[in-house]
Amino acid sequence: MGCIYSMPKIRSRTKKSVARADLLKIIMHHFGKNTQVGKIKELDDGYYSIAYDIEITNLEYNIVIKFAPPSLKHQLIYEQKGIDTEVAFIKLLQERSSREKLPYPDLLFYELYGKTVGRAYFIMKKFEGPSWNKKRKELTEEQNNLLYTQIGNIQKEINTIKGECFGSVVTYDDFPIDKQTWGDTVLEMFRNLLRDSKRFRTGLTRKKKKILETIKNCFPFLNEVKEPQLVHWDLWEGNVFLTQEDEGWTIEGIIDFERALWGDPLMEMIFRKWWRKEPFVQSYGEEILQQPGAEIRDRIYSLYLFMIFIIESSARNYRLAMKIGFKFIGWRYFRKNLKWIRKKLNKDLLLSY
Repeated sequence: MGCIYSMPKIRSRTKKSVARADLLKIIMHHFGKNTQVGKIKELDDGYYSIAYDIEITNLEYNIVIKFAPPSLKHQLIYEQKGIDTEVAFIKLLQERSSREKLPYPDLLFYELYGKTVGRAYFIMKKFEGPSWNKKRKELTEEQNNLLYTQIGNIQKEINTIKGECFGSVVTYDDFPIDKQTWGDTVLEMFRNLLRDSKRFRTGLTRKKKKILETIKNCFPFLNEVKEPQLVHWDLWEGNVFLTQEDEGWTIEGIIDFERALWGDPLMEMIFRKWWRKEPFVQSYGEEILQQPGAEIRDRIYSLYLFMIFIIESSARNYRLAMKIGFKFIGWRYFRKNLKWIRKKLNKDLLLSY
């Protein structure tokens, strides 16, 4: 989820720390018993997974170990295979693209079944530069625009990777999504959020009938999407790392693939209106926004996102001010988008009140 707050450290139920002894156990398991470990630092950013920056003295680079939450108790349904999805996503990029086109992380090791310390994890080389969102205000408008142009090319390259069906990149254990049409996929994604809403006792459950009715009536627009394409879904400035070269700042790497799915490229986070930048659109290709059903699909994806804001803030039990902020923004824009979609459908004689 894109960051809407700036604070030193995110507290979340899903970000459970890992004991130093367990970190050392993992390192010795993969790098050898005689490995010399230097500094270990918990990475502050991120709302979902805990990760550690670790110095290994006989390597020329630091590593990052990223962990799944210890249980499914406080996770949303679509988060249940986050580490598996990240590993699968990186492998897809390795197989179907190149690091010259897509600066994905160098995946070193992974354990998906919790055999070593009871939690799934993967290990990657650390990107050494700063994240873009921390550097953005220091850069000139021209420098930021050049980066938006680069991210447009990167986003486009990700979306050129095609799948066989719509839905999750890896199969969920509970409420799997594996569909032949995009409309059925989106409907099931909303159903899963409503299941989460009931579990975490948010008021969205009271609007279940209206939400599902609305999505079903949007099938003509959703089913304009005929081909499953790889969607990162969380590619924004906070998940982009920079490096400084002679000609200026450029993109060193991209991270956080745990929400990836096969679907509509327009669902990408950076196409939402509050993140969308003209240099990005020009680089990616503005025709994606000119498709007949693009406007209403954009609103559907925003509706989905703001439902996550509402549910996630309860599931993860953020600090009070942050929790209130997420819920306020979530409810405000959930209502606005649902109202807009239903009005649009009514205007087009597809839905009667």
